[in-house]
Amino acid sequence: MECVSFLRVSVNPMKDLKVHRKADGSLEFSGIQGRFLGTILESMKMLFQLVIAEDREWGRLLPNGNWTGMIGKIQTRAADIADSYIVITKQRASVVDFSTVYLTDDFTFAIKKPGPVSTSLAFVRPFDFITWTLILTILLVLPLIFQYFFRYKESYIFLFLRFLGSLVQQSTLANYDIKGFRPLIFSWRFSATVISFSYSAVLLSMLSIPSKIIAVQNFIELSEAVKNYGYRCYVFKGTAPLDFMIYNEKEHLSFLGEMVDRHEWYMNDLPLSDQID
Repeated sequence: MECVSFLRVSVNPMKDLKVHRKADGSLEFSGIQGRFLGTILESMKMLFQLVIAEDREWGRLLPNGNWTGMIGKIQTRAADIADSYIVITKQRASVVDFSTVYLTDDFTFAIKKPGPVSTSLAFVRPFDFITWTLILTILLVLPLIFQYFFRYKESYIFLFLRFLGSLVQQSTLANYDIKGFRPLIFSWRFSATVISFSYSAVLLSMLSIPSKIIAVQNFIELSEAVKNYGYRCYVFKGTAPLDFMIYNEKEHLSFLGEMVDRHEWYMNDLPLSDQID
C-alpha cells in the first residue's frame, strides 16, 4: 500500500459498528467492532476518512469481474482498508489481502418456529400411514377368509363390522369361538388388543402434551425443502455465505447458492445506516 497522509477506511455501519461525530468534529466509534476499529486507527496515529459503500454490501463478485461493496472500494482504490466483519473467501482473497483472523463464527440459518400440531386430526396420528394401511388391509381380508375357507354364511359387510368392533374392544366375535376358528380368532384378538391399547396410549399422550411440527433441521433438509416444498432461502446481499454456498463442493449447499442467485432471494433490510450521529 502506498504511503499516504490519511487512511480511507471503508465500513458498513451496523449495530456492532456505529459512528458518532463529537463536538470538535472528530469521529468516535461504538459497538464491539467499532471499538476494535477505533483501537486500530488510534494505534496507527493517522488521520482517516470514512468511505461507505453506496450499495451497502460487503463484497460480491459481478459477472464483469468487478466487485461490489467494501471489497469493490478497495479494488477500485477508493479505500485503503475495510473493516466490518468481512469474511475471508477464496474469491475475495484473490483481489484483496486480509489480516490475521481474529474472529470465527458458525454458518447457520434461521427458520420460523413451527407451532403445535393441530389436534383436529389427532385421532389418525397415533399410527403412521403404513400401519393404518396394514390394519385396513387386514380388516378387508379377514371377512373374505371366513367366507372362502370356512364357508361362513354371513354377509361380507356383517363380518367386516364384527372384526371392526373387536378392534375397539367389543365382544363381537363371541359366537366364533369354535374349534375351526380358534387359531385365527385368537391371533386376531391378540393383535386387536395390542393395536387398541397402543392407539389409546399414544392418542392420550398427544392430547395431554401437544406435539410440535418438526421443522427443517440442517442444510440437507433445507435444500430438499427448497427443491420439493417451495421453501425459499434468503441471504444478505453481498455477504460471504452466498459465495460459500455457490462454490461449495457439497451438492446441497451449491444447489442452495444457485437457487438464491438465480431467483435473487436477497434480504434488503440490512441493519445498516450511513448516518453519522
